[in-house]
Amino acid sequence: PDDLTVRQQRYWNIDPNIIDTDISEEIAIAKFRQLFDLSVARRLRSEVPVGSSLSGGLDSSLIVCTIDRLNQTQGLRQATFSARFPGFAKDEGQYMQAVIDATNVEPHFVFPDEQGLIDDLEKLCHHQEEPFGTASIYAQYCVMRLAKENDVTVLLDGQGADELLAGYHTYFDHYFRELKRRDRKQYRRETAAYARVNGDSGGDLKKTVKRLLPEWMVRGLTDAQRSLNDPSRSYLSKEFYQDNRGRAFANGDSPDTLQSSLYHHAFGGPLEELLRYADRNSMAHSREVRLPFLSHHLAEFVFSLPSNFKIRDGVTKYIMRAAYSDTLPQAIVARNDKIGYEPPQGQWMRHPRMLEMIGDAASTLAHRKIVKPDAANRVRTTDENSSIFNSSNWKLLMAAALIKG
Repeated sequence: PDDLTVRQQRYWNIDPNIIDTDISEEIAIAKFRQLFDLSVARRLRSEVPVGSSLSGGLDSSLIVCTIDRLNQTQGLRQATFSARFPGFAKDEGQYMQAVIDATNVEPHFVFPDEQGLIDDLEKLCHHQEEPFGTASIYAQYCVMRLAKENDVTVLLDGQGADELLAGYHTYFDHYFRELKRRDRKQYRRETAAYARVNGDSGGDLKKTVKRLLPEWMVRGLTDAQRSLNDPSRSYLSKEFYQDNRGRAFANGDSPDTLQSSLYHHAFGGPLEELLRYADRNSMAHSREVRLPFLSHHLAEFVFSLPSNFKIRDGVTKYIMRAAYSDTLPQAIVARNDKIGYEPPQGQWMRHPRMLEMIGDAASTLAHRKIVKPDAANRVRTTDENSSIFNSSNWKLLMAAALIKG
């Protein structure tokens, strides 16, 4: 019929302004544990083998340890799947091993390297269908393939915890701004705790936060800032830059509280982007990913908690650490850094074949007048140890892959 119309409507949302300021820590801990245990148990229901991805971080480790505890009466041995980068400073093998030693699991490892990325890049771009920011997406792709090779169909994964429980160190900035305006005494106490826990002797807190961020995040922020401040440093052609600058770098209002920042990331795009990467990688190998932290019951409860249940005493995810201090290995509970399958991308980008691929990508984009004509030459003359080199050249690869695709 001609009178049919399509109506788009959000089916579920959270009101971030509804906060239970009267809840006690004891009740909050018990409720968090109850809801998380229930979420994990429900996601174990399956007629096919179920395992977990294990990065060594707080979130995936908690899932593995919780499954192990719930399975104790059944004697089931859980399969875990992990990406390792031996010899790289940010390899998380020691943390994975701490979880493996504390649980009854059957661990499986994959070791992504530059040759694998070179061989699989076209296939990976085909499955993702749009550019992705770093080679960490490839590490995740390899983990999903490893699960398929071992006939495990369903994987539980820790995505969503950072956006609900303030896992990224950038959230400290929003939290401190909130406290400075609302409670100066608590602000001084929390900033002092942050400096103490994270090894800052009272210096510049923003520099300390930057030091603790994942390298991929620092690279992206630095690259974008330099391009904005000095377009001549960018590979982009002047015409393309001018045509797209306003759309690409439009700034919205910056969140002024921790709660508003978490809501923006959970519902405004960043989490959706990460979930999309994972969905494409899992479906590329016919695997299903289930996410215990994104139970809507748990999400609604966590958003109802005051900010100091998420960040306290200089650490993130306070309520989760407190609720499961008896379940997680101490080495995991005490972790304050945030990595998450970060590969040695800088090293990979210096591989001769990778440099050749980047040069070809730059030539393709220069022909389309997207980048400057000398971009291909700059691939080999830029300081190969700099973050701007790694970030810009990765973007050349991605943009060219999108055009060719």
